[in-house]
Amino acid sequence: MRSTFAVPPELVEDFRELVGELVEWRLAAYLGRNKSKSQRGSAPRRGAAERWGHYLREDIPPLFGLEYSQAVWNVGYVRRGDQVFLLVTLEKGTLAESFQYQDRFLGPDLFQWQSQNRTRRDSTEGRAISGHRDLGYRVHLFVRGAKKIKGKQAPFVYCGEVGFVDWEGDAPITVRWQLAEPVPQPLRETFQVPESTQI
Repeated sequence: MRSTFAVPPELVEDFRELVGELVEWRLAAYLGRNKSKSQRGSAPRRGAAERWGHYLREDIPPLFGLEYSQAVWNVGYVRRGDQVFLLVTLEKGTLAESFQYQDRFLGPDLFQWQSQNRTRRDSTEGRAISGHRDLGYRVHLFVRGAKKIKGKQAPFVYCGEVGFVDWEGDAPITVRWQLAEPVPQPLRETFQVPESTQI
């Protein structure tokens, strides 16, 4: 099968990335169709998220009164209603180079996060990131070291709500977020958190 349109040479890489993301999204939607009724009907435990608690991806939405859908939540940036969720895996060794986002702790209470390659500052998502306070969005940071532990999905650690500090670049955007509370000492080695802020 061939496309019926031509892609300018300078846009080929962006086009490939977009098509790849669409394919992954559709596959996730297909796989999510068979979720059991018991999972769909589970009662949300809104407000139950505890800072530094450990949560599997599918357990996160109910904590905020939301329903889990693999098609929606199998990504690193999710915006639902007035909530924004950053789901970050720090170790990216198995991912393609185009998905090697520069996410890391810059200090005990400062986190660097990089948006998807197509996200621009003047886009809807860009404005939601930089202007989240004025627009009424609450931004939640969930971090894990690796995707899997002993072959099983690793849980994310809830770092609490974060606030926009500043950003640089465009498509992708590199953003610095301020944590309300420093990362506890036991987690600093796991997440390779510098003892002092590095800017």
